[in-house]
Amino acid sequence: MGLSSIVRSTFGFIKRHRVKLAIAVGGATCLYVYYSLRQKYLSITRALEEERESGANRLQDGFTSSLKHAHELLRKMLPEVREVVFKLADSDSLVRELQTTPVWEHKKGLWERLKVASFVRPIASVYAICILELVLVTKFNLVGRYMSSEKSMIELPSGFLTKQTQHKFVELARVSLFGSCMDILVRVIHQAVVEVVGPMQLDSRLTCADLVLAVVNIRKKVESTSKAALRKILVESCFSPAADDSRGVELENLTTLLQEEADILDNDDAATVLGTILDRAFERFEKLLLANAQDQFPIPKALPKISNLSITVLGPDSPVVSAVEEEPLVAQFGAVVYVSGASGGEN
Repeated sequence: MGLSSIVRSTFGFIKRHRVKLAIAVGGATCLYVYYSLRQKYLSITRALEEERESGANRLQDGFTSSLKHAHELLRKMLPEVREVVFKLADSDSLVRELQTTPVWEHKKGLWERLKVASFVRPIASVYAICILELVLVTKFNLVGRYMSSEKSMIELPSGFLTKQTQHKFVELARVSLFGSCMDILVRVIHQAVVEVVGPMQLDSRLTCADLVLAVVNIRKKVESTSKAALRKILVESCFSPAADDSRGVELENLTTLLQEEADILDNDDAATVLGTILDRAFERFEKLLLANAQDQFPIPKALPKISNLSITVLGPDSPVVSAVEEEPLVAQFGAVVYVSGASGGEN
């Protein structure tokens, strides 16, 4: 068969089956195009997924770092909390006065004051830890949010946060909480202790259950009659006067951060988190109370043990601090602040 015959035969085949061949070629072309587009789509999807995972990992790392710094600073501040609480609820000076006062009538009044101060000191320590935890977690995650994104360039008056501004923003927690805020807190707790413990006679005997019930009732009075005061403490912690060493601090940025922090803390979500932290902290505190008490004892012998619980509560290995740090709701609240800057989750 010659070449011309092959060409005629091929041309005839194509002519007879041109529709089928056109469909086959079109189908193959469609399959190729579909395959190419599919590969490009998968490549883009993988890239986007990797970018999302990378972004999520950055957020997770940033949030974890902020939470870690908040907890580290809380533990570093415990000696300062102890100093302020011990000064405001000074049972030590009352003990010294009792040792040098010979007249019973004078001693009786000192014993009554010591009875109140011995309960105020550890209970105020627990409250201070919980409030400081919530404030520090809010501060560090709010700073972390701005440092982890371009939001600072858009939303802050002076753009990027300097280290001095960050330091000042966090430092104000120490200035405020160890100043007027602690005065308010101890005054509120003192009043509740007077109402609950005051009627107890010095010659009466207490059981472990009596002590726990007293602590429960004190907390109920504090939080039922002084919710506004606790909320005021949280919000006032955001508006302490700046110290004189404001070199390098962008005051407009600092003011913006403080106002946003106040909005976050003056919120029902923050109140709920504080309540949950207090539940966890007092649960651990009551276990300490039971572990350090006998089955039954006169009040004068119980007071030193109750008062000295504040040393454990504010110690370097504080079980109360550990309980607060382990509360999942604290981490969730901090994560929302870190991501959105508002506990409601909105930008």
